[in-house]
Amino acid sequence: MIDNYIKIFFITVLMFFLTACNQGIQNIKEDYDLNESEKSIVILSLTQNNNTSAVKVLMNKETSKGYVKYENLHSRIKTGLMPGYDKGDFPWYKPGGTPWQTRQKDKDDVNGFMGRLIVIELDPGNYSLKHWRIQLNRDQYEINTRYAVFPIKYPKEVKFNVKGGRVHYIGNLNFDIVNSAKITPKFSDAYDRDITLFRKKYPELASKPVIKEMPYTGYWYPQR
Repeated sequence: MIDNYIKIFFITVLMFFLTACNQGIQNIKEDYDLNESEKSIVILSLTQNNNTSAVKVLMNKETSKGYVKYENLHSRIKTGLMPGYDKGDFPWYKPGGTPWQTRQKDKDDVNGFMGRLIVIELDPGNYSLKHWRIQLNRDQYEINTRYAVFPIKYPKEVKFNVKGGRVHYIGNLNFDIVNSAKITPKFSDAYDRDITLFRKKYPELASKPVIKEMPYTGYWYPQR
């Protein structure tokens, strides 16, 4: 019996570390001071229209050998030792608490999505968003996993440049997910919404000018 508990303990610890190591690049801390850094801040909102999936976007960095894999960006972050995700930055309930399932057809609902405001520190240089992958689950707790979905052919790379000591906004990437065969990724401008949230979350950076540089707008389908 004791041996079984020991096994369960080590399996639980292993799951914790595997989860912690699979979160992709992390957001900066709320008290981050850009004045003391030669690096750059890049802002991107990564959202989706349901709570039973998780989006991962591959970001590459330009080197002397060309663009190479750098980090993954996640629309949702797993929490603790138990299955599930954190609440993210964008709600999936209407004000008043109406469940998502009853408001999917409400096209005017600005909160008809969920996801994260990604605020990351990068070295100055050239980067690109290369590819995406979606994990579809039977429930929001990821207990009954279905499968992962990704395009066989890569979409066009979305390239952007960052300069030291600046804050860059590169847009919103939203995934409209109906099912595994109908996924619509789209880049758009959500500057006012995203930067309002950014300044609320990061008061130390609230007075910094944010450079809006939209490297791409429109649907991000695989190349034919």
